[in-house]
Formats: sequence, structure tokens, C-alpha cells
Amino acid sequence: MALKSGIPINRVFDSLAKSASTSRLRIISRGMKDEIEAGSSLAQAFKKYNRDFPEMFVSLMAVGEQTGHIEEVAAQLAEYYQRRYSIISKMKWELLFIGFYFLLLLSLVVFILYVRSGWDVRVIYDFLARVAICVIFFILIPWAFYRNLRSFRIVVQTIIQSLPLLGRILNQFCLSRFASSMALGLRTGMEIRETIRFSAAAMGSPLLERRALKAIDYIEGGSSIAESLVRTRVFPTLINYMYETGEQSGRLFEMMERVAVVSREQAENALKIFIKIFTTLAYLCVLLFIAYMIIGLWTGIIGDLPLSN
Repeated sequence: MALKSGIPINRVFDSLAKSASTSRLRIISRGMKDEIEAGSSLAQAFKKYNRDFPEMFVSLMAVGEQTGHIEEVAAQLAEYYQRRYSIISKMKWELLFIGFYFLLLLSLVVFILYVRSGWDVRVIYDFLARVAICVIFFILIPWAFYRNLRSFRIVVQTIIQSLPLLGRILNQFCLSRFASSMALGLRTGMEIRETIRFSAAAMGSPLLERRALKAIDYIEGGSSIAESLVRTRVFPTLINYMYETGEQSGRLFEMMERVAVVSREQAENALKIFIKIFTTLAYLCVLLFIAYMIIGLWTGIIGDLPLSN
């Protein structure tokens, strides 16, 4: 909106700095303002903060600035990241609900163990210490490896993608991100090999990224865009057909946008089903565990009662 209104870009960042909700955003906005006032281009200013902005974002802003479509690129990027944020927010709320549910389960377990131990606090300390060790070795350490080791991410994602429902969800979200990035790059006139490179990186899956990047070799070998994407064997048959139809009609970027919408909707629907199944199983496990603990507690109480002559 600010770009369309004709407000100078340095004033836009000055306004963002004053209204920033976080200190980091305030620092970036002020830094961008200073870079532009010092004579840097918008793309050069973004590159100064490449740790805060994805490579695809910086490259597309550079293309928009060079082609004179900066307003259109900014609007499309805003829509693109807003959709991604919406999906991530939905997943976070679902995961937060599941986490709260398991925290409640943990509290019930602690209470039942406390009662069964004859109100011995040491039992609680021992149990919580074991839980902490499990969290460190089975959650925190694997997560650190996942964040920092590409080979470990590939192994984990290969395992997840082999699972029936969860693998399908992950693949659909990856395809949606790829198609959205491709549509954005094609619309703004980015060179096709660069578009494929950034779109593959946007998938968020090292395994699929490596396979999708083969399309660049096929294009350099003389294949068409659609044919190259088909030969990677990353995409389902229906999506391959949509790519070919879009290229033949001269509206490939529009078909990419359609593929992104279809893939995202399929992924969201599959995610809802997965969450429903997962929460149902979680409820069932909790009920069975509580029943088991109550029966054990009741059996212990009965066993402690003195027998009458």
C-alpha cells in the first residue's frame, strides 16, 4: 500500500521503524532506511540483512526493482508469506493443543504415582528427572541435529515421507510452496533456472529440493520447462498434466498458481484428518492409561486391607 501511494521508500522504512512491534524489526527498518539514504538500491539494502530475509525474497525484490514491477512483486510476496504464515499458525495451534493435552496427562501421572507411593515426594522427583532425560535425548538433541545437519534432515524427511498419511501431507505442502514460488518468479520475469533454484529451496525439503533441481539440467539439455519438471518425478501425474497444459497455452505461471492452491487445499484437508486421528488416539491412550493406573491404585489399596478372620 505504501509503495502504491508513492511514498518514498526511505520514509516507508522510517514509518516501519517507529511502529515496529519488536526490537529486531526496528533495527532492520532503521538499517534499511540508512542504506537507501546512503545510495544503496532496495535489493542491496535487503542483502545486508540476508539472515532475516529468505534468498528467494531478496532475489525477487531485485528482479522487481530491475524490471520496474517492484509494487507487484512486493504485493505478491506479501500474499505468499501471508498464506504460509496462516498455514503455520494453524499447525502451531493444533500442536499447542496437543502439547497441553499431554501436559495434562503428565500431571495426572505424577498425581497417581504420588498417591500410590504413599505421598512420597521423592517419587515425583525421580519421575520428572526421567521425563527430563527423555525430552533431552529424544526431542531437544534430535531437533538440534535436524536444524544444523542437512544429512540428518534428509534421513528424517525420508522416513516421514514413507509414512502413509503424514508423508502425503508433507509432500503436498512442499509442492504448494514450490508452485507458489515458481508462479511468482515466472510472473516477475526471473530467469527460469534461477526460478527453479529458489523454488526448490522454498520447498523446505532437502530430499525433494535435490530431485527438483535436476530440472535445471534437463532444461539446459533442451527440454521444455514442463517436460523438465515431469522428468524429475517429484510431482504427481495430475500436476504434471497441469504443467504441460499451462505451458502449451502460454499461461504456465497461472497454472502454477492453480497447482499451489490445489496442493495447499489437499494438504490442509489431509492435515485436518491427521490431527483428528491423532487427537482421537491420544484421548484413547489417556483413558486407557488412567484406567490402568486407577485399577492398579485400587488393587494396591485392596491388597493393603487386613484380612478378617
